[in-house]
Amino acid sequence: MAACTSGPTTGPDSPPSTDAPGEQPDIGGTIVVALEREPSTLNPWATQGAVPETAAVVGPILAQLQTYDPDMQRQTQLLDGFPEVVTPDPLRVHYKLRSDAIWEDGTPVTAADVQYTLSQVLSPNNDVASRAGYNLIRDGALQDVSADQKEFTLEFTRPYGAWRDLFTSPTQPILKASAMAGQDFNIALNDFVPFSSGPFRFDSWRKGQELVVVRNDSWWGDHKSYVDRIVFRFVEAPSLQVDAMRSGEVQIASQTLQPQIARDMSSLPNVDVQVRQGPLREQLDMNQRDAVIGLPEVREAIAYAIDRSRIVSDVVAPYDSQAQVLQNAIFVTSQPGYQPHWNTYEPNADKVSDALTRAGFTRGPDGSWQKGGTKLKVTIATTQGNGERDQVAAMIKDQLAAVGIDSAVDAVPSQDLFSRLANCEYQVALYATRASPDPGVSADQFSGNQISCPGPRQNPDGKNSTGFDDTEVTQLIDVAGAEPDGAKRDNLYDQTDTILVGRIPTLPLYQKATTLAYYRQIHNVVDNATIQGPTWNAVDWWIKQG
Repeated sequence: MAACTSGPTTGPDSPPSTDAPGEQPDIGGTIVVALEREPSTLNPWATQGAVPETAAVVGPILAQLQTYDPDMQRQTQLLDGFPEVVTPDPLRVHYKLRSDAIWEDGTPVTAADVQYTLSQVLSPNNDVASRAGYNLIRDGALQDVSADQKEFTLEFTRPYGAWRDLFTSPTQPILKASAMAGQDFNIALNDFVPFSSGPFRFDSWRKGQELVVVRNDSWWGDHKSYVDRIVFRFVEAPSLQVDAMRSGEVQIASQTLQPQIARDMSSLPNVDVQVRQGPLREQLDMNQRDAVIGLPEVREAIAYAIDRSRIVSDVVAPYDSQAQVLQNAIFVTSQPGYQPHWNTYEPNADKVSDALTRAGFTRGPDGSWQKGGTKLKVTIATTQGNGERDQVAAMIKDQLAAVGIDSAVDAVPSQDLFSRLANCEYQVALYATRASPDPGVSADQFSGNQISCPGPRQNPDGKNSTGFDDTEVTQLIDVAGAEPDGAKRDNLYDQTDTILVGRIPTLPLYQKATTLAYYRQIHNVVDNATIQGPTWNAVDWWIKQG
């Protein structure tokens, strides 16, 4: 596909690229997609594989039982209809695979493939990003397998509310048992994927440059891929992605919204940009293990010092018309359970003063807060190289200074920040976490059973990096996690969130958007800000010829 250099430009709120009624797709061609990072492995189940870059590449190759659409709703892929609960206690769920679902060599996708995948996930010898839920499947085995190997039942050892998310998303696909037999799960898929159940199959990977997938002519879906190939080119710097789009080297580029990049992409001729509210939420975590931040009055003062509405209006809203303050620490605005519990925290200097006075702080001659001769100072740990986040950190620093709280911003490489988070080696941290369609994933970061920090309650695989340990909250999260009814689960998690408002282990800021820039000749490009990523519907992409 050649780059075009004429045509009107459109802004960040451009609609999805969809077909006109009756328009027939053109067949053939290559689309080049820019990825912000190169995958470390093509094994999507591995710890280093459960990331957006691997998902974007492997999602079109390996089918899942279910996928997530752009609205965070589950859609069936390998399944013939949604799974059905047979009995609630013990929880037994019936699954039926599509009769026409096959691998690239024409052999059927069967329960044996699901069983193989489950066995590998549960093996203690394998590196797996998460076994949550899978480790509750009785005996680690499928039950009631039909003669044609297309139907089976999973029975759980206890009620488990998040069962719907098992084998869902491109980081949890079904693997081909016959192809993997005798292979080492930990290395077999590191550099290539030798089988396919999706609309594309693996072709080649030149490390440090590009990875290529091509049409799978055995794809059993509604239609074969319209394009011949997709080339994933690794263009890490956002500014270089703009240059690559400008030159026509790439035709699609997806990334977390950064204001300057959104502006630059929108100015390119013949390029449209979609901005979509995604599952990423920007938040300010507060380390309960820190001697200063561990004081509830200090956390309260910080919450009343920060003007979140101003941050959104000044930094985010100019490029995201849907931007708003996030007022829930568990749900994002696009989820049914979202309730604005955190709207109690509006900037209020009097409440800042009251909170710090209760903690024994007094105002010094220069107006700063101090205690025992030591000035109150907060260090904000964050990531390097994110223009939007740099602006937010600077605004928070200024807002704290306005009420007498001294602060400093410590921007470090992402891997260093996440290492500090895991070990609770920070005071407050400005970064983003990813919400899941299942709210339990977000709630776990506040469970006392999920503390990653060193100590007697440490869970090495835990998601709680604030050290927050509240018995009432942990019990509510446990009860919600076992509740199979979705509406009741949402209610329990909202009860949890109301408690978090008073404890302040974090301060939700706003829901982050993603940008998807693409040439207008490419049809049916629709952003998906979930882990499915921009290639979730790559089978539908086509290039307007001429």
